[in-house]
Amino acid sequence: MKYHQTILLEFSAHYIDETRGIAVHPKSAFLKLFASYTKSEYVNSYYYYFEDSPEINLMWLLKSLNNHDNGALSKHLSMIPIFENSQQKESVEKLINNGIEEHQKLVFESKEKCYVGYNNNLSGEDQEYARIDMATTLMVKAALDKYKMEQFYQ
Repeated sequence: MKYHQTILLEFSAHYIDETRGIAVHPKSAFLKLFASYTKSEYVNSYYYYFEDSPEINLMWLLKSLNNHDNGALSKHLSMIPIFENSQQKESVEKLINNGIEEHQKLVFESKEKCYVGYNNNLSGEDQEYARIDMATTLMVKAALDKYKMEQFYQ
C-alpha cells in the first residue's frame, strides 16, 4: 500500500484453491508444544489473523475487485484462527501451554485431515512436518473456538 511514493504497508499474498481466490499471508507465531522435536521451528508454528486487520480487509477488497467466489476465501479463513486482539491470542496460547499433552494429541489427530499437494518436491519427512505444521494451526483454531464458547457462557 502506497501513499504517493511512500510505502505504508507491505503484504505478501498468494493464490488459493487454484486461483479461485487471493489470500494475504497471515501472521505467524510459535508455541512450545514440541520442544524436543527435530525441526521444531516447523511443528511449533501456527498462522493467525486479527479481526478487522489490514490483512483481512485487503483480502475482502481483492476478492471484490477480482470477482472471486466466496468459497475459496471462506475455506481459507475457516482453517486459520482469527483473534479479536492480542490479549485474546495470549489467553489462548496460555490455555494451550497449560494443557500441552492434550493439545499435542489434538495436533496428531488433526494431522490426519491435512494433505500436502502433489509435485511439491518435499521429502517424505518434510511432508510429515508440513502436515504437523498445518495441524498445529487447526488445533489453535479449535482452541480459540473453545475459548470463545467458554467466554460466551461465563
